[in-house]
Amino acid sequence: MKRMRFMIGTGILVGLLGLWLGSCGNGFGPEQNGNDGTVYLYLSGVAGVDLPAQGNLRTLVPSDMDGQYYQLRFTPLEAGMEAVDAEANTSRFIIKLPAGTWNIAARGWHSKDDAEALPLLPLLRGVGQVTVKTAEVLNAQIVMYPLETGEGTLGYTIRFPGDTVSAFLRVYALPGIAAAEAEEEDETESADTDAVTGASQQNDAVTGATPTGQSAAATTLAAEPEETDPLPVALVDLLQGATREADGTLLKSGSLNLGSGFYRIALDLATDGPDGEAPSLLRKSEIAHIYDGTETPAAYTITADQFTPGKVFTTTADLKTWLAAQPENTADAPYMATLNGLDLSSSDTAALFDALSRYVALDLRGSTGGAEKKFAGLTEVEGWARGRYLVSLVLPDAIETIGNAAFLGCSSLHYLKLPGQLKAIGESAFRGCPFPSITLPAGLNAIGEGAFANCTGLREADLSFLTLTSLGTRAFQSCTALESAKLPTSGLPGKRLPEAVFGGCTALTAVSLSPGLETINGFIGCTALSSLELPLSLKTIEDFAFSGTALTPDLALLVNLETLGAQAFRDCTALRTVSLPASLKTIGKGAFQGCINLALAEIPESLADQIDRETFFACRLVQFKLGSAAPNPALVRTRDGLKTLVTMPSAAGDLILPEGIEKIADYCFYSYSSIGKLTLPDSLIEIGTLAFQSCRGLTLDALPPKLTTLGKGAFASCPSLSRLELPASIQSIGIEAFTTCSSLTLIIHAETPPSAGQSFTAYTDISIYVPDAKLDAYKTAGAEWVQVADRIKPISALPTS
Repeated sequence: MKRMRFMIGTGILVGLLGLWLGSCGNGFGPEQNGNDGTVYLYLSGVAGVDLPAQGNLRTLVPSDMDGQYYQLRFTPLEAGMEAVDAEANTSRFIIKLPAGTWNIAARGWHSKDDAEALPLLPLLRGVGQVTVKTAEVLNAQIVMYPLETGEGTLGYTIRFPGDTVSAFLRVYALPGIAAAEAEEEDETESADTDAVTGASQQNDAVTGATPTGQSAAATTLAAEPEETDPLPVALVDLLQGATREADGTLLKSGSLNLGSGFYRIALDLATDGPDGEAPSLLRKSEIAHIYDGTETPAAYTITADQFTPGKVFTTTADLKTWLAAQPENTADAPYMATLNGLDLSSSDTAALFDALSRYVALDLRGSTGGAEKKFAGLTEVEGWARGRYLVSLVLPDAIETIGNAAFLGCSSLHYLKLPGQLKAIGESAFRGCPFPSITLPAGLNAIGEGAFANCTGLREADLSFLTLTSLGTRAFQSCTALESAKLPTSGLPGKRLPEAVFGGCTALTAVSLSPGLETINGFIGCTALSSLELPLSLKTIEDFAFSGTALTPDLALLVNLETLGAQAFRDCTALRTVSLPASLKTIGKGAFQGCINLALAEIPESLADQIDRETFFACRLVQFKLGSAAPNPALVRTRDGLKTLVTMPSAAGDLILPEGIEKIADYCFYSYSSIGKLTLPDSLIEIGTLAFQSCRGLTLDALPPKLTTLGKGAFASCPSLSRLELPASIQSIGIEAFTTCSSLTLIIHAETPPSAGQSFTAYTDISIYVPDAKLDAYKTAGAEWVQVADRIKPISALPTS
């Protein structure tokens, strides 16, 4: 296939734009309504590009357009005019249209039969736009592009002004075929919703372009399009790695691999304009078509004269009136405005956001923060979602404080210049803002709780140069695109990294911690984080600190570590070994719960008594190495004078517990549903509370001969347990010890009825057999036995089978 190229800078779009329009010298003149004009539309293919067969459709050669079948739709941008549908089977089509501007969408099949049989599988698609004047004869041409599957490469070379402070290239997949069909059939859609400007008009005209990686056939199952702003499939920070040319301009080149289909390539640049003027901004977008196995070069040259100054206002009322009169626009084509004279610390701010009914880039440098030097933001605004129209913002340099929730709900805010004098950012100030980067001023010393939470476009958080007096919990929580973070080299307040500062940052891989840290939290759910250098100064790892990460730290090196919080390393499935330092004094509940690949836990003797069933719950591979002892799958400790089996996470299948154990700890095998036949040691004296509850596959014939105590709920919810003998030594049966053990036959050999609390009153189907000579003694032993007296029978009455 031949290469296709497109250039931007002179306004002429070649090849990739899929559109060339000529018109007797002035095809894009001003609108003149009243009479019809004649349009000669030429449908052309991409020379030398052959289409593969799709389904049962035959191969179409685009250079031979005649004899194919085409559906065309002409959509007016002016209100009050109807869309016009047409069809053709030749590459030259003539139509009369009323004066005005028309978007053109065309689809092509091999034949009309193919179109009727497989309407959602066009082979060709093209878009265009034409402006018709009074009694005009106009020539227009649409390049019909094939729809394919596979992957191609978009190469780009972008030259832009040297004073650019923010520059991004974003790539959006255009809507799928099924979505386009739905749009075309929607007769209630008003014509003025298409009245957008510039390249956005062309973008909206592309109906049915195939999304990334999807074939035309696949889109027949596509869901209805969401009514939210689309997310880019690729985003490039153009300032990263850009080179400076001799004339001062910046140059950035690169490439992106994209699935075959139509895309919108959007450029977003911002420069600092002169004082008192609007920020110099450019939002420019073009259409690209990616072919399977081809490289599509793109060259952009952006010069200073292509930047547009904003309109100046002195009241929010004037801004609101002006915006209301403008056509609907998109975030890629914001209106630009300078607003002077506002007191940003007052209710004026509420009125400002309420005025935004179109996408706007705002410059507020001519306003003030009042005596408080504060930007209050959206906190007092009812219906604060008005903030979604704010695309870009430059604040006055004198602002020192950004208030709580100031930009909450600004879901289109892609660029923000923070004041040079800024000292404090309030709680949730930028929660949910999508900007891909932000530059923090050097004087910033306070970041509130959740200040940047849910900023899903943010790629980097560099705090290294700051001196912070306050860093709030969850400051960067759920910034799912965040890849790297650098904490202040000057240290953190209280030598502590607060709770969930980076919680849920699933792309985070590189973190530079502050020196001297003694307490750490902050990384719960950072699933990509596999490497982190923990400081030797660390004393406390708080609850959930590294839960869900891919870390494999050598904790033995942390010679000052004293506290390991609850579930600190929960679900860290990359962990294979854990070696706890002797300095450790406290281990929280479930510290390593769910570390399913953990094979060895080295534990100092001084810490063994802090390990319980929860510490390594669900670590089914783990063996314990206490001090210098050999690894063992069972952790056994002397507690309350009894040799106690504390935990055995690997228990499964037919289980034989070792001789010498005198007690099974509370909850020891709780919910171990994979245990089958259980054999208990003769040394066993006590089974703790809920020790085997919910072991649904457990079977057991008899309890050991020395057993005296059966804890509360010890065998509750063990439905496979159908017959159990209790030894003559049994003295106590805990409450609900056999709850929901349906049709259980219980044989008790004790001469003296054991205490039973309310163990049997709820079991209407349990059968209890006791020594013949003690039958009456059991039936009258106490309230717990009297209530089930009708179910107590002599052992001699046991069925023989």
